[in-house]
Amino acid sequence: MLRRMQQFEPRLDELGAFVRVAELGSLTAAALRLRIPKSTLSRRLSRLEEGLGAQLLARTTRKLHLTEAGVAYLERIGPALARIEEAGREAQGDRDTPRGHLRITAPGDLALTWLPPLVATFRARHPAVTLEVLVEARRMDLVGEGIDLAVRAAAELADSGLVARRIASAELALWASARYLRRKGTPRAPADLARHAIGCLGPPLSRLTLRGPEGSRTTDVRTIVASNEPLFLREVALRDGGIVILPSAFARADEGLTRVLPAHSLRPVGLYLVHPPARVVPAKVRAFRDFLTKHAPDSAPFRALLRKW
Repeated sequence: MLRRMQQFEPRLDELGAFVRVAELGSLTAAALRLRIPKSTLSRRLSRLEEGLGAQLLARTTRKLHLTEAGVAYLERIGPALARIEEAGREAQGDRDTPRGHLRITAPGDLALTWLPPLVATFRARHPAVTLEVLVEARRMDLVGEGIDLAVRAAAELADSGLVARRIASAELALWASARYLRRKGTPRAPADLARHAIGCLGPPLSRLTLRGPEGSRTTDVRTIVASNEPLFLREVALRDGGIVILPSAFARADEGLTRVLPAHSLRPVGLYLVHPPARVVPAKVRAFRDFLTKHAPDSAPFRALLRKW
């Protein structure tokens, strides 16, 4: 009966027009429901019937009803169209309302200190979102490993094609225990660092540039330990292991650490939120990204967290 079904691919707006008319039994009511002119609705129905090579609707001056072909067609495409429309509503909801599973990655120092209370607060505000936090020091392949959002710390991010938002800066400075300094002597100028054991973030350094009152000064140094984990370096310093480079947020005088060359600092480290590019960023990613931006480490909530350590 629908002799041209195999060759014809109807458009969704044509199918929607037919189903709405069949449901409401009126062209006028269907046009109002679809918010289109009645003439547009009639053209869509005509294209559908012409493409199928079958009359779906019988029209009279007073009444409109389905033909035998129309009844058969509605039974087939009605449920399918309903599922398509439901999927569209769900997709729209995902775009506007945070929901679903969110996979994030962060280095250990942030994942174990800054993130836990924020994750708890975020979940309370967005109960339809579940979170999976991967504590990783390595740079994960966000696309290949299915990561929605990464927290990264770096002086400067390489151009990776990812979307990055800088949310905070962390000062890097030199720290040591008072006992180490009494034993080895307290540096008075950057050049004095050459006589000390240095612990650094990242790969070992042979030269170190400091910014101070006289501008930038570069000096030779001897790295005895290197790590990508600030908390590890802090423990090395607390155990009199040398002068270490730390974000100031991770070192405190009341814990037994002393700032070395307090008028000098290193190039600051930026804290970034990174996610894969997308034409439409999912609501769950937008919501968590914006939430972390608001509670960046140089904000009051983070400073309050530091005071509890």
